[in-house]
Amino acid sequence: MTTIARWRTSRPRTSGSTLAHPPRDEATGRRRWTPDAAKRRVGHQVAKPVSTQEKVNAIHTLARDEEVAGWARCCVRTAAVAA
Repeated sequence: MTTIARWRTSRPRTSGSTLAHPPRDEATGRRRWTPDAAKRRVGHQVAKPVSTQEKVNAIHTLARDEEVAGWARCCVRTAAVAA
């Protein structure tokens, strides 16, 4: 078996209809692929979260960064004192 034949048989199969029918873009109303739409389709984190779950995932990712987490704790304490 040649290298190309092995590559063709080992790669995952994707549905042609998935690529041919992109989701509707909320900004323009047209059907087209955007970077975020493609990331949503495969389950990756998006740049501009829209759904609640995407926003929660973005916050969890930011909280892993020590600098951002320290800033967030400072803001939460300030908001609690002001309230």
